[in-house]
Amino acid sequence: MVFARGMRLFRKLSIGMGYLVGFLIIMVTLVTTMNTFLRYVFKAPLSWPIEISEYIMVACTFLPASYVLIEKGHIKVDIIYEWFSVRHQNYASIATSVMAIIFCGVLTWKSGQLALRAYKMSWLSETGSGVPLFITYMVVPIGSFLLCVGFLMDVADSIIQLIGKNNEEEKTN
Repeated sequence: MVFARGMRLFRKLSIGMGYLVGFLIIMVTLVTTMNTFLRYVFKAPLSWPIEISEYIMVACTFLPASYVLIEKGHIKVDIIYEWFSVRHQNYASIATSVMAIIFCGVLTWKSGQLALRAYKMSWLSETGSGVPLFITYMVVPIGSFLLCVGFLMDVADSIIQLIGKNNEEEKTN
């Protein structure tokens, strides 16, 4: 019951990240178009759009990763995976998800340390915008943490499917 509620909440959060990134892509497009217009028509480009666009593109990489995972949009070698029985597909899913959890956990930890250091030392971007770097650095640990939770949900889902299959086999025997 609590697990199902947590899954629904996580799914809503991940979908929200997907919408946020969609909005950010629209904003980058508008800002880039505006800056191009200013550059070529008025010969007066702005200095900040390229930097902000780079930060947003990092956000577009990390924030929707859990949404892509939920929608099964990540790349996997289906040609080999489809040879497995459903039971062995679940085992393979658990194994790959555990490896991904370890990777995402380390990425969350190390990038979180960097973001915390940027906050404590008040690092600012070296361009004219002076954006506090901890804000942009926080995107990586947030996105990788959400991805880690998504992989945990995948492991739990695969285990539930395996237990369900075992119970069905016992009932038929």
